[in-house]
Amino acid sequence: MKFKITNINKEFELKENICNLIVLENTITYRNIITELINNPKHSETIIFYENTKIHDTQSIAEFISNIIYIDINKSTILKKIYKSLEKDAKSNYVNDVLKLKQTINDFLFTLSDDFDTNISDEFHLTKIFESVDLAINYDKFDIIDNICKYMDIVNKLENKSVFIFTGLRMIINQHELIRVYSYANQKKYSIIMLEQVLLFDKLDDEDLFILDSDLCEIY
Repeated sequence: MKFKITNINKEFELKENICNLIVLENTITYRNIITELINNPKHSETIIFYENTKIHDTQSIAEFISNIIYIDINKSTILKKIYKSLEKDAKSNYVNDVLKLKQTINDFLFTLSDDFDTNISDEFHLTKIFESVDLAINYDKFDIIDNICKYMDIVNKLENKSVFIFTGLRMIINQHELIRVYSYANQKKYSIIMLEQVLLFDKLDDEDLFILDSDLCEIY
């Protein structure tokens, strides 16, 4: 698969076990690309993915991660999908347990509301139970590398995305930590695209480097 960054009219290729490291030294160009990806993810044509003549919906195959310090593993969109997945699993494989839980809750509510003329719907939504107990994913907010890897796994499992676009990651983690991220991504067959404004340390073996300087000239 290939992708093109339309702002700079440059084509790149997603290669197995290789990260595309794209350094854009021109501040306005870098800012415009990041702003478009953040503010218009559904309809952005800043990055276009394609195979031969088939163009892929960017949002359906790629996840853009700009806030490296605080990756919200438990953001609402993820939790809602987890709840639906768990509910589907429960109603398919644990039918008797679900029925028992429903009956237990109904009995308790009837007892609790004995002094009132109440009614209970026949509909039973496990997702609402998950929400009521704040069911969430365990993670250590101070372990950035573990959070990155866990987040990629969750997005891949729930949304079937295997391409991850990071911005400014090399400014937050060091070379050894970056190697850990690449190693994990390679193991899981994930593709990584890095958007940076400066090259803080040398290119790694797992990286294809492209540099566009402040005058919009390709220098690497």
